[in-house]
Amino acid sequence: MGIWYLEGKFDLGPEISRRGLSVKSMTIGRDSAAEFPVVSPGISRFHARIDHVENYPVIVDLQSTNGTFVNRQRIFQATRLEHGDVIHLAELEMRVIDSDRQTTPKPKSEEDLGNETVFFSEKELSQTFPTGVRELGALIATRALNMHFQPIYRSATRIPFGYEVLGRGQYPGIPTDPLSLFNIAESDNKEVELSALMRRVGVELAAAHNLQGYIFINTHPAEMKDQETLLASLYELRRDFPDIPLVFEVHEQAIAAVSSLNSFKEELKKIGIRFAFDDFGVGQSRLLELLEAQPDIVKFDRVLIADLDKVDKNKSNLLRRLVGFAKDLSIETLAEGVETAGELQVCEDIGFELYQGYYFARPAPATQFI
Repeated sequence: MGIWYLEGKFDLGPEISRRGLSVKSMTIGRDSAAEFPVVSPGISRFHARIDHVENYPVIVDLQSTNGTFVNRQRIFQATRLEHGDVIHLAELEMRVIDSDRQTTPKPKSEEDLGNETVFFSEKELSQTFPTGVRELGALIATRALNMHFQPIYRSATRIPFGYEVLGRGQYPGIPTDPLSLFNIAESDNKEVELSALMRRVGVELAAAHNLQGYIFINTHPAEMKDQETLLASLYELRRDFPDIPLVFEVHEQAIAAVSSLNSFKEELKKIGIRFAFDDFGVGQSRLLELLEAQPDIVKFDRVLIADLDKVDKNKSNLLRRLVGFAKDLSIETLAEGVETAGELQVCEDIGFELYQGYYFARPAPATQFI
């Protein structure tokens, strides 16, 4: 068991700081006599107390005016706190951390705000810290994922060229969608672990259900900051699934320097994994530079594909030039997010080679594509 502490914006400013829970009992309130005085008119003079019971912190509401909340649920009795729990005392938001490392900043000086209490609506609870850290840890430990797959097609056939693996959670108490899961993971530095787990479970399911074609696997931008660790996880994946054709996707915005990709691509090539840029064209002004990095596949984002049959020709002409430039470099082009027959027709006229989107199929469990 590590050292317990609270982290939050205790002075209601922009900076997050930490406060150690090193004493047996600590009262939180705006009164200067509280062990943890907080400058906030929504907090009662003595709002809540945190005790230590059997090595765990336990929070008790002291009949405060605006209530004490744990994971956005108001409490009315002593409640044991776990790592990752989010506490709200009126507008003050804190997260409970169990760690072997402790930083205990000196409390800033506060002025007694007197006896007047400002009433506070429960709807105004801040959202700085996502709840679900504990549940996410259990999801990772139990591999509670229900991965979905979305087929990718060549223009000349309706036989799938491959499938993209898309993460879905299935652990009670937290969302299932990947955006929410990674939001929780990032708040606890588990985004790399979650990303690697999603790749592995996805490839395992693809192999178990004998999905034919390339399996497109994703990465989290944080993984590109430690390419050695990332490559190690891909080596293990290739070792365990030597016969599965893989395409490794990297979001273009995660690429700080194109020059750094050359050695990374070479390592992927050695183990037979193709390389793709994902979401190409989202907020980037260096499109030609990225194409010159010569990935095997470029996935043009939905933002470039949407309503191609309804907008002026400038958008389609830009895409035509980019697709042509990619073909000159022997890069395959994929139109992402194709949703209508009209969009598909324009994409085919432009010369895209691969297609993915709701027009063909929505993401679904692997069993649907057997």
